[in-house]
Amino acid sequence: MRFLRQSTALDVVVGPLVDKTDGVTPVTAATLGGITAAVIKGDARTGLTLAASGNNHFTHIADGYWELNLTTSDTNTTGIFRVTLRDDDGFLPMWEDFMVLPQQVFDSLVTGTDQLEVDAVRISGSPTAADNVQANIANLDASVASRLAASAVPANFDDLAITPTTGLVSVGTNNDKSGYSISGTKNTFDDLNDISSAGVNAQVDQALADVNLDKLVKNAATLSTDVADGSVIGQMLDDGSATYSRTTDSLQAIRDAGGGGGGGGASAAEIADAVLDEPVSDHQSAGSLGAELRLAKAMLANKRRHTVSTGVDEVFDDDGTTVLRTLTPSDGGDDQIVVDPS
Repeated sequence: MRFLRQSTALDVVVGPLVDKTDGVTPVTAATLGGITAAVIKGDARTGLTLAASGNNHFTHIADGYWELNLTTSDTNTTGIFRVTLRDDDGFLPMWEDFMVLPQQVFDSLVTGTDQLEVDAVRISGSPTAADNVQANIANLDASVASRLAASAVPANFDDLAITPTTGLVSVGTNNDKSGYSISGTKNTFDDLNDISSAGVNAQVDQALADVNLDKLVKNAATLSTDVADGSVIGQMLDDGSATYSRTTDSLQAIRDAGGGGGGGGASAAEIADAVLDEPVSDHQSAGSLGAELRLAKAMLANKRRHTVSTGVDEVFDDDGTTVLRTLTPSDGGDDQIVVDPS
């Protein structure tokens, strides 16, 4: 959509006009009196009288594109603006849409010769607040000026020196010491620097002792009294019964116990015995090593039934009734018999 400047006469290019018969061939000549032309502003339609020159002139440019003159009256309303052209005997109906912008907006956005108006007319939704700010601008200017006045600068301001490399500020001469004081018994900065390292250590030791942190590595501790029940350390050491024993429950005690008890877990030999001594009937999971060993034992030792007519063999479980595997023979060619288990 093209922009137009409000109440401004200008020539716009419209088209292409195409022949009504095939909808393709450009219309390069037309009888102006046979064309119904109009502009639509919002929902209001206004007819145009096309002319060969002057206002509302309509002249061919090339390839079915035409130049249409719009007057200041045509573009006097902002908003959607449509041009319509119709000639039932010559070309298909044609229209062009434009947007008419206020002059200042057009000049700001399109030609760049002006600026958009962005005056603050409301602050927090209130025009009164904006008016109050505007009314006090003069007071703000006066206040800033008074702060910058030479009379507001301290008399010894020129004695200040700043070292760029360190950022330190030094005063060459400061004769005005009024307003500076240290309350209490310390009257100088040197008096303030009287804290000994022993005093600092004592305060730190006391702070650690207040929360029993001194008992982590230095002082002896009693689980039931020095470690709060439910704390992280308490839950790591005790199950809630407050019966933690260093002799049996410490990390070293658990390590030393190894696989022989004392919380160290079963030994490799004990694990092997537990697995290999497991009853064969307990190994039921299809595809597991135990299930395959159970089937191999049944193939060698359990009841088997052979059907002569089909050649099918059935291998039974230890109960003598449950079929574990069915072996079905088939002709494999070349005097071979293939047995398919299922």
